Amino acid sequence: MTPNDPEIETFGSKMDAPRPFGKYIFALSGVLLLVIGIFFIYKLSNSQISPFGQHDDTSKPADEMKVEAFKSKDDFIGYLQKASINTSMLTNGVRELADLNSLKLQAPSVGFGDQMDSTISEIQSPDRVSQTNVQIAALDEPDIIKTDGKSIFYSQEYGYLYEPFELRSGIVDDVSNVEQSQPSSIGSSGMIRPPVRRIGTRIIDSFPSEELAEVGFINNNGNLLLDDNNLIVIASQEITGIDVSNPQLPNQKWQLALDQGAYVQSTRLFDGKLYVVTQKAVDQNLPCPFYVTKESQGVMVTCDTIYHPIYPVSADNIYTVIKINPDDGSVSTHASFIAPSYQAITYISPNGVFLTYTYNENVVQFVMDFLINEANILPYDVIKKLTQLNSYEISDSSKMQEVYVILDAYRMSLKESDRDKFQKEIESKSEIYTRDHIREFERTGIVKFAFPDLEVTQTGSVPGTILNQFSIDEYQNNLRVATTIGGRMGIPWGNTESVNDVYVLDSSLKITGSIKDLGLSERIYSARFVGDKGYLVTFKQIDPFYVVDLSDAKKPTMVGELKIPGYSSYLHPIGDNLVLGIGMDGSKVKASMFDVSNPALPVEKSVLSLDEYWSDIQNTHHAFLLDDKHKVFFLPASGSGYIISYQDNLKTIFKTSPINAKRAVYINDLMYIVGDDKLIVVDELTWTEINSLVFSQ
Repeated sequence: MTPNDPEIETFGSKMDAPRPFGKYIFALSGVLLLVIGIFFIYKLSNSQISPFGQHDDTSKPADEMKVEAFKSKDDFIGYLQKASINTSMLTNGVRELADLNSLKLQAPSVGFGDQMDSTISEIQSPDRVSQTNVQIAALDEPDIIKTDGKSIFYSQEYGYLYEPFELRSGIVDDVSNVEQSQPSSIGSSGMIRPPVRRIGTRIIDSFPSEELAEVGFINNNGNLLLDDNNLIVIASQEITGIDVSNPQLPNQKWQLALDQGAYVQSTRLFDGKLYVVTQKAVDQNLPCPFYVTKESQGVMVTCDTIYHPIYPVSADNIYTVIKINPDDGSVSTHASFIAPSYQAITYISPNGVFLTYTYNENVVQFVMDFLINEANILPYDVIKKLTQLNSYEISDSSKMQEVYVILDAYRMSLKESDRDKFQKEIESKSEIYTRDHIREFERTGIVKFAFPDLEVTQTGSVPGTILNQFSIDEYQNNLRVATTIGGRMGIPWGNTESVNDVYVLDSSLKITGSIKDLGLSERIYSARFVGDKGYLVTFKQIDPFYVVDLSDAKKPTMVGELKIPGYSSYLHPIGDNLVLGIGMDGSKVKASMFDVSNPALPVEKSVLSLDEYWSDIQNTHHAFLLDDKHKVFFLPASGSGYIISYQDNLKTIFKTSPINAKRAVYINDLMYIVGDDKLIVVDELTWTEINSLVFSQ
């Protein structure tokens, strides 16, 4: 992930499941301090509290999910102290766990989207122009390439020429500040240094193709958005508006430089306005007010515009949604929310910005509920002591120490033979408790900032965690959310297996219906919601492809399932009855075409396996391009670019030479494939290369 591509997530490996809780509790004779402390480190990262006896796994009390703005700096600091006081003894363990947890999936973060319609009114403009593959057609997303049908704007951080291997394997001395390439030379190490291309954005005169030429260059680089003649360049810490009405003479109009420590998390262009979500670490000593932009530009966030959950959640970042005029860079409104940096995901619809955050229920209350209400193996006097202890207003760490003492005293009062029996019984019952209550422990909170004024209008939560923005979808005033529960690290005790659910929430973000237990022991690798249907792929050893019916928001159902080798990490609908899946089967890139005309019996209609080990679609849905007129799609893989037909079956009809293909766009019946050092033009009527352009240095 590069600093200029902040919306791409990466994932790593899974953790092994923990050992049963009961074995932790009684593995040592005498004190239990090391016992429950182990599961404490597993999950105690918040201080959310659930009432005893409440095991509704789909909804939470309304007041628990409410948010409010801070009243002052002292109010903010007090909130942070409350959120951390119960975890101070375990900070290092939780931080190490969070670091591992951020790498929790081997599934790539990918998405799906629909091509946006484009209307160009100039007389000699092309009839068809592709746009960036996005999640929602009305909301444009930033990418490294944009086109208006005449010019192509292509942003590069830096690139290498395709020199012989002995040159390409040489050392490049600090390319981060190189703005102009130098001839191949001997570096300070004495090794051959390859030429390095300029850092910035290339402007290419692309239509008609006979006039293909590089006509302009912008020193700024990053993800791009195009609003009429305004090219918006989004780097990690600055946003720049450039007038490209004359592509040969681009002119910077405005620039917003973010304050130190703040960076762009997500961006959308919608209804003539630019919506930017920034992320900034909380200053524990002076959390507010603070500047999102450089102080001289005056975008200051005051305490009373920063929202937080009423119940203290351990949070280390402030997410600020900013509304910007793309013509002049002026900021008209903004609002902020405090949340954990771990798994905070943004979904943006035409109605507003939905910010999600993962939190865990309070471990102490989880344990207390098990011991007092569920275990049924403790005598009345022990339960009475635990109940009284739980009523005390003391820190969780102090409360747990007292639990150690109470349980150890009871255990030591038993005969030695009864101690072993007690241990086995508590092991067994803790496993059952875990299965019955797994959805209560790890949850995803949802906060909606409504357009146009970014007011916080609704809050809610669902069990589990979500993969990325495409696990969320708003349709007919309902929000559909696909989640994975358990697995990676499990609950504090018990051998929990992961399960996958789909939840439907109403306009108030209250759960109205759910589909549960999809893919036992597997995790969601991709999701796609299309109208009243949903498609999910889970994976562990095989690839279950699920079709879900969401037409009844109160009674969604799983209607079809197909199990095939490998997995699909990108799903794209093709008309009403076909879904394209792109992923891996073993070490090869795999494309599948699913026939869902009968939702109850989905069929893998066609399969194409490429002799390639990776596709950039595993990283970003923006690398995918669909041209439904010619019934083809573009797929970059391991440096090559493939144009694949889906007319009847999947078939490769064009493959580029190795140009390290990144993206493709189409203009009329021409497809332009862009790589690090070269652009080629393919005639879609003959599927032959008709022109090319080697980029200037």
